[in-house]
Amino acid sequence: MIILLVLHVTVAIASMALTAYAFIAPSVTKLRVIYALVAGTLVSGTALVMSDPVHLAKTCVVGLVYLSLVAFGILAARKKLASIIIK
Repeated sequence: MIILLVLHVTVAIASMALTAYAFIAPSVTKLRVIYALVAGTLVSGTALVMSDPVHLAKTCVVGLVYLSLVAFGILAARKKLASIIIK
């Protein structure tokens, strides 16, 4: 489980970093990679919760905050990308 936890945290941090970079320099490819990273984070997070459901409430709150931040970043990057493509 330690390896899964390290992988989970690494993928989550990478998705947040790439989301920030995609806001600065948006591209369709970056957005697709972000989608895959977010999916990986959700899958590994679900596996971690299933293996140790004791901290379920805390885990869900942290997961919702993560998803909210990344979703906001993705929406902002998509909006910026759309304005670049239209020009």
